[in-house]
Amino acid sequence: MGLRGYRIGNVDVTIIAEKPRLAARKADMKDNLVRICDTIPARVNLKARTHEKMDSVGELERRSMLTLSAEC
Repeated sequence: MGLRGYRIGNVDVTIIAEKPRLAARKADMKDNLVRICDTIPARVNLKARTHEKMDSVGELERRSMLTLSAEC
């Protein structure tokens, strides 16, 4: 992206999973996203939540992730 003059405007990630609990890992995960995207921490938002044991995610059959990024 840098070669073409683009840079990350923002990255917003939501991970939906019952297990493992991600609270203790969120800082490291965000640091990795900042490094991989070659941006600053203020442009990366990482959230983790559960589905409260509802549907296939809540019943531990799968995980889900929603990601949005904008390049400037």
